[in-house]
Amino acid sequence: MESLKSSFLHSSPLNQPPKIHKLERPPAPTILCCLKPDPWTLSSGNPKDLNKPKPKSKHAKNPLSDDNARRIIKAKAQYLSVLRRNQGSRVQTPKWIKRTPEQMVQYLEDDRNGHLYGRHVVAAIKRVRSTSGLREGEYDMREVMSSFVAKLSFREMCVVLKEQRSWRQVRDFFAWMKLQLSYRPSVIVYTIVLRAYGQVGKIKLAEETFLEMLEAGCEPDEVACGTMLCSYSRWGRHKAMLSFYSAIQERGIMPSAAVFNFMLSSLQKKSLHSDVICLEADG
Repeated sequence: MESLKSSFLHSSPLNQPPKIHKLERPPAPTILCCLKPDPWTLSSGNPKDLNKPKPKSKHAKNPLSDDNARRIIKAKAQYLSVLRRNQGSRVQTPKWIKRTPEQMVQYLEDDRNGHLYGRHVVAAIKRVRSTSGLREGEYDMREVMSSFVAKLSFREMCVVLKEQRSWRQVRDFFAWMKLQLSYRPSVIVYTIVLRAYGQVGKIKLAEETFLEMLEAGCEPDEVACGTMLCSYSRWGRHKAMLSFYSAIQERGIMPSAAVFNFMLSSLQKKSLHSDVICLEADG
């Protein structure tokens, strides 16, 4: 029994069966994605989409749809504005770049640096204006302008004519102007005279000047005809205005929108509603 105890009933603990260890799964690798949901797409109605980032805006209450697109649009608009300013009559190219060497020498001799007109042109303007205080027949424009003979170009004479403030000075200087060798008939100079007469109501003189322009072989353009129409409208010559308008329509000349609106306004003030309707129908 003792041997049995010693061999079978031994006090030492029995060998326990080996524990089976479960294999631990390795942690799933974390995949980082650089793609982010597009914050500029329309909302799907899912409340999870409410956490999408919002576009940055200068004014938080009125967020823009796309700041970058708005910036590009504004930059393009500014570029087109500058491009339009550099075309046509508002061109910003310095005048001296477009001058020939001979024109540049004349420019320096006239002391035009920083001035609109040359010294001799300014002197001619003042000389003609000095006759405004004299009565009719007290001066002779040929004597007044004797020192400027053969010194003014056609363009400079047009400037002197345009800068006059009285219709009498315009009439007398235009008569002197037609005697100069550099003068040539042009619709531009006749339009200046028509405007001067029309502003003071000298309709008869304006009509005579217009006929003289036709006899000189100058074809009236939109500006000259518009000047006559405005003169008729301003001084209540509505019948003559409508007749003149019909005549230029036959020639294929159409006045500008500003002249057309001025004509309609003049007829409307006199309650000539039937003429307004006819004019609008023709226009």
